[in-house]
Amino acid sequence: MQSEIVALSYEEAAALARCHENSEDEGMPGDSAIVNSLMGRVHVAMTRVGGSAFVKLSTRSPKDAIYEESCPEVATNLEMELAKSQEFFTGPRSRQEAANTATIAWFCACAAAFKCTDVQRAERLLKTSTRVLFDLNAATCAWEDGACASRSFPLSVIVRAWQLMEPHQEFRGFVKGGKLCALSQYYHHCFFPEMVHQREGIARDIQSFFAEAEPLLRDSLEGADGYVVDFLYLDEKELKGKQSKVQIIELNPLCSTTSGCLFKWDNAADIHDMQDKSAFTFRVLEALPEQASFMQCPVRQTRECLEQWVSSRLSATLRVCS
Repeated sequence: MQSEIVALSYEEAAALARCHENSEDEGMPGDSAIVNSLMGRVHVAMTRVGGSAFVKLSTRSPKDAIYEESCPEVATNLEMELAKSQEFFTGPRSRQEAANTATIAWFCACAAAFKCTDVQRAERLLKTSTRVLFDLNAATCAWEDGACASRSFPLSVIVRAWQLMEPHQEFRGFVKGGKLCALSQYYHHCFFPEMVHQREGIARDIQSFFAEAEPLLRDSLEGADGYVVDFLYLDEKELKGKQSKVQIIELNPLCSTTSGCLFKWDNAADIHDMQDKSAFTFRVLEALPEQASFMQCPVRQTRECLEQWVSSRLSATLRVCS
């Protein structure tokens, strides 16, 4: 996927942090002009990748601005996703199946909400994400303290050509010493029966792809011993043109600030599996979750919408059964 890197200076990162809606620091004269100049460069990068883009910091994405806030784009997308789900959700079904379908619809709605078609949308995500603010403050403090090893400021804005990724297509890999030690489905709250059936082929294709890509990744990471890599996996039906079946989405540090998905950082055996160079462990959810994962959504309106949809599907099922 085509990407552009927009380098951040210390002054730009500090100004962006002070302009953040959750910042406790008072703004300084000139902050708006600095941020406007930065976003002008982001706009140029978006144009270079085709106009529509996924925008994030080099450290983390602003996903909390999507999942944890009342986001109008998510509400609109969710309405469409639930309408699509309703078309095939017919016949006798359990509450667990309905809740799993609703959870997948929610994740799809959130994924689509990352799409930035104008720079104002990208700026709003960066300015409302607590994750982004934390990383900006951490980097600027380290720079002020002289704790940065490199001569250039360590953060940048990544602008990646937009490609909608379905929840069943994303996987997270854990790398240690150049070896792909473990792999997990990314959306680990969702059950995908087809993923269980295809797991051997998925593992084989991703391992083969990684073996070819690893030397390039090692060079780009300046020899980092461990890291997390996210993959996009397309089956034969989803391939378009000359697309690669496996693609790299992004890289993250191998540490507890990066989600382990189906591996838990507070479990010693899981930590071992994530870094065991002598074996390969692949985990997918093999059964429907007992609890509706969407109930973890912090946005009350979204939870209520999904719960109402589940109840309506169960009511429809009861009518069919009777």
